[in-house]
Amino acid sequence: MATNAPDDADRPVDRPRPPGINTNRQAERRRAAPLSTTSSGSLESQRLQRVQQILTQRPERIRNICIVGHIDHGKTTLADWLLAANGFLSHRLVGKARYMDFREDEQQRGITMKSAGVTLWHQHRSSEGVDGVGDCAITLIDSPGHVDFAVEVSAAARLSDGALVVVDVVEGVCSQTRAVLRRALQESLRPVLVLNKLDRLALELHMTPDEAYAQLRCVLEDANAILGAYEAEMEIRRAEENALDASLSALGDALQLQENGVGPVSTTAEETCSKVQFFQPESGNVLFASAYDGWGFRVRDFARIGAARLGVAPQQLRDALWGDYCWHARRKHIVPLGEAVADKPRARPLFVQLVLENIWHVYRNFMEASAAAADGTLAVRDQIAARVGVAVPERDLHHRDARHALQSLMSRWLPLNRAVLDTVVEHVPSPLQALSARLEMLWPHTRKASPSALQQRAAMRHGDTTPESPLMMLVGKMFHIEASLVPPALRRQLEARAAVENHDADEDGADRPPGSLLALARVFCGSLNSTGNLWVYGPRYRADVGATHQAPYCYEMAGAALNVLLLNGRDFVPLTDSPTKSTARTAIAAGAVVAIAGLDACVLKTATVSSLAPGVCLPFAPLSDIGGARPVVRVALEPAARLSELPRLRRGLRLLSQADPAVETFVSESGELILGVSGELHLERCLTDLRETFARVEIKASSPMIAFRETVAGGVSITPQNPWVTSQRQLPKMRHGEESAAAAAAAAATHDDEEDANIASESDGMTDAEIVSREPAAAYPDAELLRGLRAGGAVMVPLPNEGIELAIRALPLPLALANGIEAAPLWVLRALFRGRGDRARSTTEWSPATKMLFAELCEAVRRDVFEVGERDAATEDAPSSDRDTASRTSILGSLLAQRTIDMGPHGVGPVWLLGPLCLQEHSAGEGDDEVMRLRDMLRAIFCGERPGATADIGVDMPPLPPAVRRSLISAFQLVAAAGPLCDEPLLGVALVVSTRQLPPSESTASGLSITLLAEALRKAFLAANPRLAEPVLRVEIHCSAEALGQVHSVLSATRARVLHERLKEHHITSMFVIHAYLPVHESFGFVDRVRRASSGAVADVQMRFDGRWQLLPQDPFWAPTTESEVEELGVEDGINAANNVARKLVEQVRVRKGQRVAHRLVERAEKQRTLARKK
Repeated sequence: MATNAPDDADRPVDRPRPPGINTNRQAERRRAAPLSTTSSGSLESQRLQRVQQILTQRPERIRNICIVGHIDHGKTTLADWLLAANGFLSHRLVGKARYMDFREDEQQRGITMKSAGVTLWHQHRSSEGVDGVGDCAITLIDSPGHVDFAVEVSAAARLSDGALVVVDVVEGVCSQTRAVLRRALQESLRPVLVLNKLDRLALELHMTPDEAYAQLRCVLEDANAILGAYEAEMEIRRAEENALDASLSALGDALQLQENGVGPVSTTAEETCSKVQFFQPESGNVLFASAYDGWGFRVRDFARIGAARLGVAPQQLRDALWGDYCWHARRKHIVPLGEAVADKPRARPLFVQLVLENIWHVYRNFMEASAAAADGTLAVRDQIAARVGVAVPERDLHHRDARHALQSLMSRWLPLNRAVLDTVVEHVPSPLQALSARLEMLWPHTRKASPSALQQRAAMRHGDTTPESPLMMLVGKMFHIEASLVPPALRRQLEARAAVENHDADEDGADRPPGSLLALARVFCGSLNSTGNLWVYGPRYRADVGATHQAPYCYEMAGAALNVLLLNGRDFVPLTDSPTKSTARTAIAAGAVVAIAGLDACVLKTATVSSLAPGVCLPFAPLSDIGGARPVVRVALEPAARLSELPRLRRGLRLLSQADPAVETFVSESGELILGVSGELHLERCLTDLRETFARVEIKASSPMIAFRETVAGGVSITPQNPWVTSQRQLPKMRHGEESAAAAAAAAATHDDEEDANIASESDGMTDAEIVSREPAAAYPDAELLRGLRAGGAVMVPLPNEGIELAIRALPLPLALANGIEAAPLWVLRALFRGRGDRARSTTEWSPATKMLFAELCEAVRRDVFEVGERDAATEDAPSSDRDTASRTSILGSLLAQRTIDMGPHGVGPVWLLGPLCLQEHSAGEGDDEVMRLRDMLRAIFCGERPGATADIGVDMPPLPPAVRRSLISAFQLVAAAGPLCDEPLLGVALVVSTRQLPPSESTASGLSITLLAEALRKAFLAANPRLAEPVLRVEIHCSAEALGQVHSVLSATRARVLHERLKEHHITSMFVIHAYLPVHESFGFVDRVRRASSGAVADVQMRFDGRWQLLPQDPFWAPTTESEVEELGVEDGINAANNVARKLVEQVRVRKGQRVAHRLVERAEKQRTLARKK
């Protein structure tokens, strides 16, 4: 492949350097110190030798990048061109081979589902103002663009230092583009923008160069708007953290953040993130490309070409080539565009004149001229090739396919691989340089965490790989490869190890499927040595908790039989001096991303591998999922043919959970094997993996099991079919205060399973006033306060042995607060509310990520819970109800901060248990410490910056004895994890326990038991108008104007709530974007329904779960009872989804869990009429 000028970047390594090279360039090459290689051997072996030398000796020449972007924006095609430059595939197969899509279903669907890595070799050349680096090893990770596989993007970003953000200039910045770009900024990656598919502007949309320039500017502004919004958020968050430090310090000794002169946790990562580098073409972090045609360039490349033509300095032209500047022909100078318009009204920007006009000229003459007439076309191609100064083989330039001839010319004139890899080397920092900004986020520990914290931090920051340095390695993900891709020597070792494991297998006796699980890991410091022991630490390991210093939290690997492999495309090469010594000493440079074999028995998804013993090693931060990607879709699996295949299915699920970071597998209480996934497409891929790879059995999957939540709407329930209302109606009608507390407690504690299951029973209704007037809880001092907060009916529980009586009520919490708690990572909530030991010491160990998420939680509470009500109440014409709502919300925040005893489920959920303000004197110190920590945290959240909100609203009530409090907490956790409607967890509910001194005469009730308290809590929940909450997906639909009506019809049929629709900004065609919330229950088959209804006019549908739950307005106990309802709806319509969706969903969940549901066996009992009369 000849070119007009020799270039070392394109010269094969075994070809001698041609004569005539500039001596200055030779000197620069010598200063760059290229790595020495032997003259013998093939090109592939020499490339591998150079890469291995860099990964083991030159950490400053390592670059780690990931390719991110929206689906179908050209990421895999771009990766194909980079791989073709290293000889992995032919240029003719670029865009067709999709080399990084290893899986068969990826090739069939044409999308990427699993992130894959490869290490490339690139020789960076010198240019104007930039010294050549020389040989570089670039580890490239291609990530998916579909929202169902967003966790794969998170794993790729965690191991990288930079990101290539690919954007289709026609589609513009889409939803997933925003998500992955924000994820890259959160991981402190250095982003590089690739404006792809410029050829579509010329060939498909037939835009002029001026119109194309306007479109490029709009797309660039949208991308910079995301960076600007993120920078503003970082500034606000830093101000919130400063205010948070002040508010926590103001709480006194309980939450002080400074101790013994040591300041708060450093926020270097956040401060670094705030210094966002915007996308500016003149700075070199923006690439203009067409991955399909194989060309790309930076502003610097055309500035070098046009500088000689215009007679200006390349640096001056580079600064003015993008922007409102033009070339003044008469002055022979670059002037602002506004100044030139005065002399020449039709002045055009320099980018249009020097760049787009030339590219459009090539496309017109190659494509349009070939379509119009064949005569003279070949001569025009020769002229263009000579004009741009490249030598193209005649067979390619004169090819009958005009697009092939165009690609042959453009890929030689403006090679895409050179532009991309040069930009990566120049703008993405080396691993050691990147750690200065990323170490605080990846490894959030201070010197207080362990005496060896400073030693570990110094070793990682300097990349110390000496034998004396501790090994610190981060495993980002596990992935499965076929047996044929494993090197022969390593395959024999793995097979021998698998034989031993199968011989010592567990009770299921399932054999191991073919293939291997490898770990994609990054080395930070230390060296792998087979003579020493290594420890593998899971995400739940904590250095300060001794119970986590053993399995299953951490594992010791005696002998450290690890095999380090080089990512070599679809193959894996041992990263050692000799292929036969795969377990020998492996000195890997700090920052190298490699594959590790031998960790499949210890690592589930992510882990920290270190040579430090438990208690000394401080692990890396766990990987937080993007967008709250918790699995909300679950299916139950079982073998389709024989029950004897169940052990193989169990083992296949374990392997699938290891290989997929977004998968959740567990065994339910009923013994079912449950598989949790992110979406419909993710479910199809997981079932395929189980059938073909991991389990290798036929599988029968149940219908999707959607996770629901149970909550309350507030107020006293008056629905006749409600079991609590039925039990209240059965009590003798007495005047207020006359019925005995013992009889009321006995009726409240009685749990009638038959009436609780038969929610279709009919009874006469009661008014709210009648039920409230019969409540025996009016004697409690906080009765009026709770009634003002819309609490439900009271359930009385006398405890004569303790001399007190309990009144339990349920009241609703703001759904925004519940969604914020539900969407927060579990490990952060545990760090905030369940810190062990002294409370002042635990807060000083907060990591920057924990402080950031705590500040976000405080901001969400203030914005979504308090400010909305205060803003509505502050208006002059605000009704009294809005003012009452604002006042009620403020009182509720103070109530939670002062009376919380516990949170649930699992101790940190969005359900609160409230008790008396005062604790029992001389009670257990540990319990008091945990309760006070909860109250301190909630006081900082709700009352931190609200003057007057910390007013004491407590009342004089007897405290809870320690035994009663422990039993109450146990009962509360049981109810919070399984509600009374359909055994689903509770959401957004506060269960308030009030106490009063029991008179001596009222001492005939039963004693204390957890079952009694649990039944009382369930009754209190039913007495507050129970409701069902379902998860909703954030849906973004791109469709044309003609398909709007059909799309809205499908949205209405699926109970979706449309947020807004708008005409897509800066888009050439009339493309609309619809944002809506879609229930997960209705999401299966939604994409196919939309596309069938719109006849394929829908361009893209993206659905993601962001942790939001939607309250169903229907009462699940409601059924037509009055004459008007029966006349309008009919009795049989009481179970119709059109009238009561909540009832239908509750019954479906109860049937799936094997609970009792009342169904009518005969719905229409009419006598059969015989038409034929027999004689």
